[in-house]
Amino acid sequence: MRRQSEALRGDPEEQFMRSLEASAAASRGQFKVARERTREGVDLALKRRLNQSASRMVGILATDEAHVGNFDPARQDVAEALKLNRGPEALVLAAQVLAVSGDAARASALAAEAVGQVPPTHTTFHAIGLPMAQAAIHLAQRAPDQALQAMKPLAAYERSSAANPALYLRGLAHLAAGHGAEAASDFQKIIDRPGAGPPNAIPIANALARLGLARAAAETGDIAKSRRAYQDFLALWKDADPDVPILLQAKAEYAKLAGS
Repeated sequence: MRRQSEALRGDPEEQFMRSLEASAAASRGQFKVARERTREGVDLALKRRLNQSASRMVGILATDEAHVGNFDPARQDVAEALKLNRGPEALVLAAQVLAVSGDAARASALAAEAVGQVPPTHTTFHAIGLPMAQAAIHLAQRAPDQALQAMKPLAAYERSSAANPALYLRGLAHLAAGHGAEAASDFQKIIDRPGAGPPNAIPIANALARLGLARAAAETGDIAKSRRAYQDFLALWKDADPDVPILLQAKAEYAKLAGS
């Protein structure tokens, strides 16, 4: 991917390659690299006055940070993203990040602000973006059944790999509700269809789905499958930053499972 990036140097698309590199690094747990690549992409976008693109890049990084437990960097990224763009897509993404980071009240306020900007006919907003924010808010409030209810509009889109981040969130909701089999099904769907893109540039949901599957299999009592899924995740993250909270949790869970 680095070779492709060098080929695009000076090209208007260069900032998007930096964003892909950031996503690839985050999907392997390498957040120091992800932050560097995101900053490079944001700087390029801002030089071209592409504030909306810059905001989106920071928002994607914030989402990745939140889902692995890097909550302070995620909140800082959200603040930066919203300074650059306060449109509905940026708002619901920020709402999701804050909810995953534990701030359901602020997340609810941002989601409400986004709804006020969008007509009812905006299909993808009401079918994917808003339900994801609402589901994350319900999960932060420890209401997984309400989160699953909020995600119902996703059903019409879930066959597309573009819906993988939403499927990941639904898998988390099933897991929180004690629905191990349903959670495993959602996580497996993500693993089975990583989507198109440059080599190794999978979204973080595709990487974390392996950990989700490990936890879901343990919930259903399939210890052998759980062990394999933990091993898959830990192998994928073998070069990850050592202090990522979700990695530390996964290692502790796997050690406990291996000792049982």
